[in-house]
Amino acid sequence: MFPRTQRVHRTTDILRVFRQGERARVGNLTLFFLPDSRPESLVRATVVVDKKLSKKAVVRNKVKRQLREILKKVVTRPGMYVLRGFEGADKLSQREMVSSVQQASQKLRG
Repeated sequence: MFPRTQRVHRTTDILRVFRQGERARVGNLTLFFLPDSRPESLVRATVVVDKKLSKKAVVRNKVKRQLREILKKVVTRPGMYVLRGFEGADKLSQREMVSSVQQASQKLRG
């Protein structure tokens, strides 16, 4: 889990990243990024998973935990990140998840 200072947890912030940020979709995952050019800014991130992925909270939470750990290792550029998992993301292996998040991150870097 990200430290409290590195989480995006306000709905307004998440919606701002969705509306104004860049996005890269790879398979069942979409990575949104809103850059922050202030020198004191941090990497702030959160993971959002659709209920369509599974009706069971246990499954959704497992996917969120896995994606959160991957996101921690992959993102480095200061700004706000939102990683969104869609239906079928729970069927991906750990290796496929890592690959998808890395590809999405590469797309955002240009």
